[in-house]
Amino acid sequence: VCYNEKVSRRILPSICRLSRYRFTTPPPESPSATSSASSASTVSSNPIVNPNSNSNAEVLTQLKLMQKQLNTVHRQTRKTYWRYLFYVLYLTPIFVIWSSVFLWLKRTKKDIMEQKDAYKVINIVTSGIHSTANPDLSHIFSDTTHSISFLKLKKCIEYACNDDTVLGISLITDNGIEIGYAQTQELREELRRFKHEHNNEHKFIAAYGKSADMKEYLLSTVCDEFYLMEPAILNIYGFAFPQLFFKKLFQNIGVKPYVLIGVKPYVLKREKYKNFADTFVEDEMSQEHRDNLSSLGSDLYSQFLSIVYKTLSSNGDERYQSLDDVKEIVNHAPYVSAEAVEKGLITNTMQWKDYQVRLSQLGYQQLQSDSDSEQASEPDILFLSPSEYLTSYEFAEQRDKKKKIGATRSSRSFLKFLGFEDGKEGPQKLPFESTETDTDAKHVEPKQHRAKSRDKHIALINVIGEIHSGESEGTMVGSDTVEHLIRSASANEDVIAMVLRIDSPGGDAIASESIWNAVYDAKVNGKKPIIVSMGDMCASGGYYIASAADKIFALPGTITGSIGVVMMSMSLNELLTEKLHINYDQSVKFGENSDIMLPFEYPTERLQERYETMIEALYQIFMHRVATGRNFDLEHVRNIAQGKVWSGQQAMKIGLVDGLGGLTEAKLAAEQLAGLGKDEHVKLLKYATKMEKFMDMLDGLGDTVATTKYKSSILPILSQFAALLKFKLWITSVHSKMKQFQTMTNEPKPYFLCLDF
Repeated sequence: VCYNEKVSRRILPSICRLSRYRFTTPPPESPSATSSASSASTVSSNPIVNPNSNSNAEVLTQLKLMQKQLNTVHRQTRKTYWRYLFYVLYLTPIFVIWSSVFLWLKRTKKDIMEQKDAYKVINIVTSGIHSTANPDLSHIFSDTTHSISFLKLKKCIEYACNDDTVLGISLITDNGIEIGYAQTQELREELRRFKHEHNNEHKFIAAYGKSADMKEYLLSTVCDEFYLMEPAILNIYGFAFPQLFFKKLFQNIGVKPYVLIGVKPYVLKREKYKNFADTFVEDEMSQEHRDNLSSLGSDLYSQFLSIVYKTLSSNGDERYQSLDDVKEIVNHAPYVSAEAVEKGLITNTMQWKDYQVRLSQLGYQQLQSDSDSEQASEPDILFLSPSEYLTSYEFAEQRDKKKKIGATRSSRSFLKFLGFEDGKEGPQKLPFESTETDTDAKHVEPKQHRAKSRDKHIALINVIGEIHSGESEGTMVGSDTVEHLIRSASANEDVIAMVLRIDSPGGDAIASESIWNAVYDAKVNGKKPIIVSMGDMCASGGYYIASAADKIFALPGTITGSIGVVMMSMSLNELLTEKLHINYDQSVKFGENSDIMLPFEYPTERLQERYETMIEALYQIFMHRVATGRNFDLEHVRNIAQGKVWSGQQAMKIGLVDGLGGLTEAKLAAEQLAGLGKDEHVKLLKYATKMEKFMDMLDGLGDTVATTKYKSSILPILSQFAALLKFKLWITSVHSKMKQFQTMTNEPKPYFLCLDF
């Protein structure tokens, strides 16, 4: 009993008092001892000394020993008490946090399911659409939910095509649109499919804007109704390609006061249309530069006029009988909203609250037309952002999938318990009773293989940004990173094809060649179809990579081509000696060209000869790569090369691309080349680096409906991390630019670049 921790604390004080007591009477004895004591004739009358003093001493000794033991128990009990207290203090916050998370997820799940089952209209804010590259953290941690990547928006529209609860789509045009002209065309095509290719003619697409530019008006041409705020401006004034030239800023005309900077550029190019470096060595556009931009701009302008003309003429407006009538409208732009209504360019003007009422009217009109009988009460209509809709749709889809898988597994387990297998009638034979021969067994598909066949997919690899050697950093795409992703997809047995999404102006020649080899190896040795989908720009080094693919798809407004090479270096002689008064001495050297890496002197004739040989060799390799990938003869490649840039529509006519379209067309072509049937489809899965996956995770966190509703409890922590991460990305970007400038000043490095725009 004394060692029982619960009672030791209660009996300890009394035992301790007992151990200090001077006995005047014998301690309590057992019944046998009592009877023997009663038979005694005499008892000591000494009130202090007990006749059984030896027994009292033994008792005291035992009690002291017991006291020590109880003290030890008490100390252990106190330690146990503090241990329990620590456990309580440690586990209580964890329990509270997990309980809060559970309740939060439960409420979120309820909200998401309500959104999934309710009728809805999707509100797309055009200024929140960012490119397929890694989004800026300002998008991820924005307090609004309209921020979404182009790929996620595309997926959202695809889901909405087959969702009967989606009544329509609303476009909000405000503050411009970040994606380029070509991707705007792709988004317009997705909206057109939503309206006309999935039996959704009864659904509506409306647009409202505080202002609208060329790209936003291009999107509005697919809408049923387009409204502007009353003082808004419609900016449809065409295209312009302004160019800056710094020759006079750099050149030395021999008179000291006119040496402005003291930097002398050295440029080599192949061939005459490769005008990336003209801005440093020319006073104005060369004739080739002007002709190339005129051809490109004319084609893009014609595409815009054609779309606007078809839209206005289909509305029955007799004022627009030809493209010249539309061109006249563009030449007199911009327009205030009242003028735009008068000319039939928009539906009407209204304020934002009136537009919301109009959306509700369009939604309820559709519900009334779809329902055979009048409902007792009108259902609610939710207005969701694309990210909110995407979250609710995918959550419900995964939930239904898990239910089906669970039901299937339960039914199979029950059938196996009864002696059936895979739903077949009658009991199945045991393996050792099977009469199948080895030859027949080879034709039976293994169960593991059947499970894996469901995981077949197409790998999507992004090549977005300027190309350079090494790892990807910030907005720069690294050759090592892309090669690793391509080889990983090629080695994966579940990958049936690859789609490369290229949106790049080009970059380092050696890095482009390295990626080309990886693509070509995956196509030939990996035996997997490779399709290229071009974004806003796939020129120079970007097209170098694309030429190795089986098929190439471009958007009509894609800027591509620019098959050529440019080399440039900067001589800092005058800047150092005349402006900064810094002297240098490079007289000690071993090897005639050992100072080729130094940025001090302008290249000598001997070095210029070596540079000419280098750039000619690179140009020949570039043309051979295009000839090999596109099955052209070398002379034809030279005719369409020379550094010329083409629109996607022009590139298709001369054979640089195989078809016009975006990711949808590229995916269909990949499925076809992979041997899938017309009605067979697989998923398009993105292969990305760790950093890109992390940014996608943050982008998904910022896009969920739960994060927007309970963002105040999460963002204070994430915002600090976001600031640090954003600062790190900024430092990386600055470092990359400094490294690039140092490379340009140190040596003439070959570049496949197209930065004319």
